[in-house]
Formats: sequence, structure tokens, C-alpha cells
Amino acid sequence: MLWRERFTSQRFDLHDHLSRTRACGGDLRTVLDAIGPLLVTIMRADRGFIRLFPEDDPGSYEDLGVTGLNGGDSIGITESAFIERLLAGRFVRDGSTLLVPLLWQSRTVGFLCLDRQAVPIPFTDEEGHFLIGVGQAAMTLRDVPASAGRETSGPIRWDAHIVGRRTEVQKFVAEIRKAANGNANILLIAKPAAVSN
Repeated sequence: MLWRERFTSQRFDLHDHLSRTRACGGDLRTVLDAIGPLLVTIMRADRGFIRLFPEDDPGSYEDLGVTGLNGGDSIGITESAFIERLLAGRFVRDGSTLLVPLLWQSRTVGFLCLDRQAVPIPFTDEEGHFLIGVGQAAMTLRDVPASAGRETSGPIRWDAHIVGRRTEVQKFVAEIRKAANGNANILLIAKPAAVSN
């Protein structure tokens, strides 16, 4: 259970890092190069990389965030249709190797590759889905100019999901609005409440 809590904390930290990078207008390749080693650690893998397919040169690729691989090392995949599955936007679990598509505007523009070698524990579907989310978050940097930052944009708006007429709820909403006017990041974690008449 302790490992799961640490793992969940690391996942939140990674998503926080990606959202802060987006707010500051980070460069996609720099971010992918930096998160490659983080993903290897967070996902308890031994090696991995992130491969991008350049739009202007089909058939070529660029590897970023290479971790745990030496000059001639490779990660083998036994599934013959792995590239078709990636291009269809689906992750591929092959033994202790996981390939996850990087999606941008409904197209696969690359993939994440992670491999567990020392302790070959297979990856789970949950881990595949988590990494698809990480890839989607990272790919949002693709359309962010370096000059775009949170300070230059307007306030972030979200739909109201807090429902209630009680005085306590109205006070709580007022506190959230007051805190949202500051420069601090705010994370609300709530438990579902029982519905009553």
C-alpha cells in the first residue's frame, strides 16, 4: 500500500509539472526529453525512450528522453502488429514492455516505450491508460508558443460543479472565489456527498 501511495503521488507530481510547463510556454521536445527519465522511474521501468515522427519526413524519427539504453541496445517487441495498434491510438503491452501512442489532433505522432528488464513484471491496462493521459498532456505543448504564459492570459474558468443552497456551501464557494483571485494554485479534493431532499 505504501508503494501505491508513493506511485500516486509521483503521478500527481508529473501532471503538475506538465501543467506548469504549459502555463510557462515550454518547448515540447525539451519537455519530452526531461520526462523520459521521470517516466522510467515513476513506472518502475529499467529503460525507455520517447519517439517522435517528424511530420515533414515520413519514415524518420527522433528519440528523446532515452534512459537505460546504451549505444547499440534495443527493446524487442514480439507483437508483429504493434505499429498498426499505435497508429490506431491504442497502447501495446508485450510482456514487460509497454508502448503508448502520443496523440495530437487524433493522430499518432510518436510513442512512449518503457521496458522492465530486472524484474519483468507486465504492465497493466491502468498504467497504459495513465500514460496515454500523460502523452496527451505533454502534446498540448505542441501548440503553445514560448511567449504564452499564464500571466499573459486571462483567468482560467471552469464550470460550476458545486451544488447547494445551504449557508455552508455558499461560504465555501465564496472562499474558493477569493482564493482563485490570487496567484496560488488550488487543488480541491472532495468526497461525494449523499443526496438528500
